[in-house]
Amino acid sequence: MNTLTLSSLGTKGRWASFPLAGPILLIYLILGLGFVPHFLSPLNLTSIFFSVAALLPAVLGMQLLLVLGRFDLSVGATASFSGMIAGLLMTRDISPILAICAGLLVGMAVGCTIGILVSRLRVDPLIATLALLGVIRSMSLVTNDGRIVAGLPASFGWIAEARLAGIPILILFAFLLTGASATVTRQVVTFRRFYAAGNNAMAASHAGVNVPRLLLLAYALAGFGAALTGLIQASRTLSASPLLFETLAIEAITACIIGGGSLAGGKGGMIGAAVGLLVVSATNNLVIMLGISVYWQDLAVGILLLLAVLGGPAATATRNRFLTIFKRRKP
Repeated sequence: MNTLTLSSLGTKGRWASFPLAGPILLIYLILGLGFVPHFLSPLNLTSIFFSVAALLPAVLGMQLLLVLGRFDLSVGATASFSGMIAGLLMTRDISPILAICAGLLVGMAVGCTIGILVSRLRVDPLIATLALLGVIRSMSLVTNDGRIVAGLPASFGWIAEARLAGIPILILFAFLLTGASATVTRQVVTFRRFYAAGNNAMAASHAGVNVPRLLLLAYALAGFGAALTGLIQASRTLSASPLLFETLAIEAITACIIGGGSLAGGKGGMIGAAVGLLVVSATNNLVIMLGISVYWQDLAVGILLLLAVLGGPAATATRNRFLTIFKRRKP
């Protein structure tokens, strides 16, 4: 298969879905304007964007996996473990920079382990990631006897507290990371091949794409993203918990699917995943703003996931119908 054909195979599924994130955000905007005025206050919006910025690296890593038709249920455990390792090193007078590097390397190591299990040993992603979920969660508990690591250096909190022109650096970083990730996945050949492999792994393999290598790269980057999320959260609270991020996997998958991704692979983009994460974070925030118990947050996210999955075929059919009508009207 020549380069042009491979490129078309890789980009075909990128716009094949009709994301529900946009309509849901519109509904939230209406609710904010008419019923929950404080929901759209600058302070609350900043809180929502802070939440998005903290979880964004893990979500973008998950989106890469979903493009290949894979997923990682251990991202929450990886984020917690990376934060614990970095936190413990800092409490032992290790430089925050070295501790951060160690935490990121731990995340990549976990991702590479899963990647080898899935790509080389052909272990089903569900089994591989569930196994690593148990292993990494136990290691997080063992590292500090199940206790929270507190009292991290104030200099480590610079990541979450720094501002540029009054805007939190973390939020600016989220916008830059989303834009850079979207550009890379569209322009860099290696990442365009993710879509080719996700649409049809066998055809991509016959075209010369090394699918196992892409799987290994995707899981390594997903582990790196999960670790970065863990470190950002640790910077926000100046502490690290072994039981944090228990719902990160479902939130990340929900965000990606709401943003146009698919478990079948070959669909979705980084901007869509970021917008989907905004929907998830806004949903959790809206539950609190309405005075509803936080215990209902998981229910709200679960409903969002069901809406995205059940609405996907109908939304795609509607999109295709509009495209057909438009083409018929063209001179």
